[in-house]
Amino acid sequence: MAKPLILMPCSRAKLDCPAPARDLYQGVMWQSLRANSPEGVHADIVVLSALHGFLSGSQVVAPYDKFRPVRASWSSTSTSSSSR
Repeated sequence: MAKPLILMPCSRAKLDCPAPARDLYQGVMWQSLRANSPEGVHADIVVLSALHGFLSGSQVVAPYDKFRPVRASWSSTSTSSSSR
């Protein structure tokens, strides 16, 4: 059976050093995800980053400071990705 796929937005709160995307983001939604899966998330995670677009949860990313409204990020990124 395939693992579930979780699509998460980035967050303004981040670690201060490069880390896998699933660990870098520290916002409320990420805290909730971690709190509700104490043994670690047994799913594939894809992050929609305001700077990088779609990222694998295992992809190492350096902290950055960029903000895009979630609705604009999702629509423009998903549209450009689907046209490739």
